[in-house]
Amino acid sequence: YQRRVREAVVSTQSTGGILYIHLHRVANLRHKDTTTMDPYVKFSLVNTSQNAKSSTKLNMKDAVFDEVFQLFILKLSKAVPLSHQSLMVEVWDKNTFTSDLLVGKHVIHGINNTLEVNKKLLLSGDGSGAVYLSIAFKPVPFY
Repeated sequence: YQRRVREAVVSTQSTGGILYIHLHRVANLRHKDTTTMDPYVKFSLVNTSQNAKSSTKLNMKDAVFDEVFQLFILKLSKAVPLSHQSLMVEVWDKNTFTSDLLVGKHVIHGINNTLEVNKKLLLSGDGSGAVYLSIAFKPVPFY
């Protein structure tokens, strides 16, 4: 019995999970270097290779996406709890003949096993605007 309890504790400590991201919309996008906007949103877990990218909305400073993404989070080590992982959210302007332009970004610190949370993220950088999304973390044991 004690061995099974110990194994359960070990497997719980090594648990990662799935981060669900529901991108609702972006609003009031502005950048000093452009008058039109073809936005898309990139999500990445800081210090990992996990990332996702939305579709591009043409000629919109206020765009509805209604897209859902899943990123897999692994607990990096016993010394780094899941609550210390961060999600980078970036809004980009798609350009046909030049490099895409970063409108702004926001980092959400402390991605963990909380219930679903609705967020309004204000962008920082050369541009401005807001990203509306919901995030939820579901613990899953990875073996």
